[in-house]
Amino acid sequence: MNGVFALQRAMDFIEEHLTEPIDYGDVAGQIYCSTYHFQRMFRAVTGYTLGEYIRFRRLSMAGRELQNTQIGILQLALKYGYDSPESFSRAFRKFHGVNPSAVRKNKVVLNDFGRFQIYCNEKDGEQMNYQMIQAEKMHFIGYKTHFSGIPSERSQQEEDFFVHTRLQQFALNGLVKDCETLYTLVTNVDDKGYDFYIAQRYAQKGCWLTQERYQNLAKLNPPLRDMFEEIVIPPRLYAVFQTQRSVYPTEQEEELRKSILLEWLPGSEFELEEGIEITKMQWKMGEKRNQRYLVLWMPVKRR
Repeated sequence: MNGVFALQRAMDFIEEHLTEPIDYGDVAGQIYCSTYHFQRMFRAVTGYTLGEYIRFRRLSMAGRELQNTQIGILQLALKYGYDSPESFSRAFRKFHGVNPSAVRKNKVVLNDFGRFQIYCNEKDGEQMNYQMIQAEKMHFIGYKTHFSGIPSERSQQEEDFFVHTRLQQFALNGLVKDCETLYTLVTNVDDKGYDFYIAQRYAQKGCWLTQERYQNLAKLNPPLRDMFEEIVIPPRLYAVFQTQRSVYPTEQEEELRKSILLEWLPGSEFELEEGIEITKMQWKMGEKRNQRYLVLWMPVKRR
């Protein structure tokens, strides 16, 4: 099933049931995939979690009804799944910036969160290059934060996280003696956000930092345990994709992820598996800076 068509079909289902309880499994069932796969795909493509999208669509529709009908606040609260007028009013105020009771008294401009239309730029005759890798157990050390909020807020959080933790990044690079490679890990994804790690891989072939050396360093330098966390990823199957080489390959990451989810996955025999998503940043410096690239490791399983 074409990815764009499939996602639009799921959107249709959501729209048809906005005034009813929506089971995520029923939404995922519209495109014959697991709930986990659908939620990850939805967030990557739209920028919003499934829960955020449904909530914002309902509050947007409730605002229009307040402006154009005589429906009461209690009726609206019940219609859109809130257990009381107070909880509805809090959510309404947070989304629209005004109390629902003030909408009819004053001419206010409300937020309009419209239905998403998904587009995909398919290139005739061009196939995505990828590798299927059955990875062995991988060891990382790194530090994390939790990102939440709407896409623009999460984007700003990520930028701030990188900018204000340069010291930790330099320390990670020094530990593995590699100044041109860095990893990010995404895990614990739910409707409220996700955990985001900046990390380095160690205890792999060719890496100076072995498990034994790290344990010895941590014993001699106890602050290492406070600064960094050890992350062990069990053996898993990955679909691995790479951006084009450029000075700023990070600008390609979002579109590459969308292409994987909308173009490659629907026609493959795989779907996303619950696990840690890995991005390897190959950040060459100096005269080779135009040779930088990112490698996305997406955990998958056979359908």
